[in-house]
Amino acid sequence: MNKKNAFTLVELLVVIAIIGVLMGLLLPAVQMAREAARNSTCMNNLRQIGIAMHSYHALNEKFPWGGYCHPNVYIDGVRMDGKHARGFAWSVYILPQLEQSALYEQLDFNTMYSMGDNDTLAQTELPIFVCPSALNLKPQQSIVYCAAGTAIRPKPATYGLSHYGGIYGERIAFEGRTLPLPNDPPRGTMLYTKQIADSDIYDGTSQTLLIGEDTHWADGQWISSYNVMDQCAGINDPSVTENEIRSDHVGGANVVFADSHVQMLTSSLSLEVLAALCTRASGEVIPSGNGL
Repeated sequence: MNKKNAFTLVELLVVIAIIGVLMGLLLPAVQMAREAARNSTCMNNLRQIGIAMHSYHALNEKFPWGGYCHPNVYIDGVRMDGKHARGFAWSVYILPQLEQSALYEQLDFNTMYSMGDNDTLAQTELPIFVCPSALNLKPQQSIVYCAAGTAIRPKPATYGLSHYGGIYGERIAFEGRTLPLPNDPPRGTMLYTKQIADSDIYDGTSQTLLIGEDTHWADGQWISSYNVMDQCAGINDPSVTENEIRSDHVGGANVVFADSHVQMLTSSLSLEVLAALCTRASGEVIPSGNGL
């Protein structure tokens, strides 16, 4: 009598177990490969932004404002109130360098970023400002402010998001610090009161930050001047509730330096080194073997 070829129950269970083990080994590798690809896209976004910033500098001999006529800021003794405030972010001014001239030319720079036609244009999604690793990949829904600091609309506005913010300065507390904690006047590169040039960055353009990731900030909108960072904690610090260098990458966050090179800063970077990187002319010496 011929025997039928078939798996026994034990053999079937063994095969299933082996397949399960192989899947357990392969899935993390696949996930790592996908994250590596997403991180590469994020770094490429920032690389293009860095090049655009330098193209703007070549034309204007300065980098753009962190935010132009930001609400309630005093510029040359004049308070940016409802009559003067414009509130456009640094990212608006490099739109022509990012092949977005048509969008740039439609914006009305004589009124606030949230008024008139600007309100509609601000809802445009621009992939260059979006990190694909971010958990938040939908346009931000946050309150739009008027110059007096109150909402100008009863419901949140849905404006195109930006996961990348300008470095306004820092107020990081660490042991042995001698500098005052308030970032006033601001020590970063993306300011409200003036535009910074290469020649203003005494600490060195290769050791000074321009732009960093923040995928957790409600006012992370490419049009709004609220999209700057006043760093007060470490990279990816989970306790922070304000605009800081944070990402959804594993182990760090990507940044653009003032010489336009892009790098991931690790979550273990010392607070002293991070503080030094966030200032343009404070004279800190960054030692070798600093974790960069």
